[in-house]
Amino acid sequence: MVFENTEDYFETRIGLHDSNRFEVKLDYVLNPEHKANRYRVEAFFFIPTTFGISEDNYRSTAFYNDVQAHIRFKTPAISLSALARTDDNVLMAEIEDSLSKVRRKPREHLELQRNIEHDLRLVGAIARRHLRDQVLELKTKVEQVDNNKRKAVLREDLLAIGERLLRDIERFCKRYRAMRSKFLDGQVHSDRLEAAYLWVDEYISMAIELFLTRLIQAIDKYPPVRELLSDFRGRCSGVILAERNYRGNANYGSVIGGGVANDHFVYHRSRLKKFVSSVLWLAIDKGKDGKRWSDLIAGVAAGLAMFFALVMTIWQMQWLATNTWGFVFAGTATYIFKDRIKDWLKGAFSKHMTRFLYDYHVKIRDPVTNLQIGHCREAFSFVSESKMPHQIWHCRHRNAASTTEIMSKPEVVFKYEKAVQLNGQALTARLRQTHHDVNDIIRFDVSRFLFRLADPIEIVPQLDEETGEVVDLPMPRVYHMNLILRMTAEDARDNAIIEHVRVILNKEGIRAVEVQPL
Repeated sequence: MVFENTEDYFETRIGLHDSNRFEVKLDYVLNPEHKANRYRVEAFFFIPTTFGISEDNYRSTAFYNDVQAHIRFKTPAISLSALARTDDNVLMAEIEDSLSKVRRKPREHLELQRNIEHDLRLVGAIARRHLRDQVLELKTKVEQVDNNKRKAVLREDLLAIGERLLRDIERFCKRYRAMRSKFLDGQVHSDRLEAAYLWVDEYISMAIELFLTRLIQAIDKYPPVRELLSDFRGRCSGVILAERNYRGNANYGSVIGGGVANDHFVYHRSRLKKFVSSVLWLAIDKGKDGKRWSDLIAGVAAGLAMFFALVMTIWQMQWLATNTWGFVFAGTATYIFKDRIKDWLKGAFSKHMTRFLYDYHVKIRDPVTNLQIGHCREAFSFVSESKMPHQIWHCRHRNAASTTEIMSKPEVVFKYEKAVQLNGQALTARLRQTHHDVNDIIRFDVSRFLFRLADPIEIVPQLDEETGEVVDLPMPRVYHMNLILRMTAEDARDNAIIEHVRVILNKEGIRAVEVQPL
């Protein structure tokens, strides 16, 4: 396999996570033939000076407290219909085959029990991805039907995809739930394995209800489309109610009761999601990378300072008597200079070596095999205008009408850099695919930046043209934080990928996240 362009190695998705955090999702596309797939991600944050952020009050420790990173396998793209097939090589068939062996001799197949639990959770993650992707496609087609006067063909396309989805849901659920009695009849002799089956079953049912409900919301947004798709909408509603009834009959904890506080629901749903999705998580062991270098720099600086002090002491002894006030004053001055030289050299070395050093070294492990499959290094630093890469500076200010406009919005810039290396050969067969990709999810919390911002609403007096009276108009006050991403892959033959993201926020948090066209 040969990848020609940088785009072959990266897929990016950028958006809002909650009111205080936005996230960047990077998909590293692996070349399975290479042991060392290398990627570099640089994120340049352009922060308005009104935020009060500077090198003095925003150190690397504060930045890493604001950043949350997860590395995980990308969910395999397997359809519900493929999962429901009875072929011997599909995931569900492997679960059934392993389950039969465990039921015959449960004490002899403890490792097989762990594999079954892993595969059950993987089935739940795959099912959720397929539901999400299919519903996103249907929502897009719903908009197309609404925007096109000649709707007959588009409507038939939408119905064909929708009916296939409902049919696949029915077949998949029938196949998965056919195993229920084999897990729960007591022959497995594993409470953990029984619980894993039930949790995944409940999670799948909740995912079906969630995504079909979102599809109905999309249909209801356009009354003409709702009328055209009334029968299909009714069948979606029927599936939702059937799943809700199923969970109630199974005594699952995810049933919302009318007139009840339901304070358990979100917590229980979160537990199920973490249980299923964590099957794709990769373990990370994070340690400080630059400590040994900082110790070395400090040692070199101290040594050079001591060298200066000894040279000066020898010189003083040649010219001044050791029992005179002149020798005392000269020795004191030497000590002062020695101390200042040590600090100056330490700062100078650190400043010029920062771009070659990293703050943290992260080992990436597969928690199933406990093998190290890669590593990454992270670095944080402020960037002056003179040291700013021209490509990044141009991207940030490409729409500025003049240098005066650039000067009118002063900013400080800091950079987060991440160098990632992944072993493609070690990951090749991990999840029953010819090769498998890795998600790197980076979330950034802006809470620390909001303290100095003005109130989100400013009252602006304005003369009313009709009445001639002055009226107070509430105007929203927002700020823009810009992020430039530069992504490169070592094996790519073309230039880096550049993304420009604008985060719009006010004192109450993030209002929107926009990817700017380049």
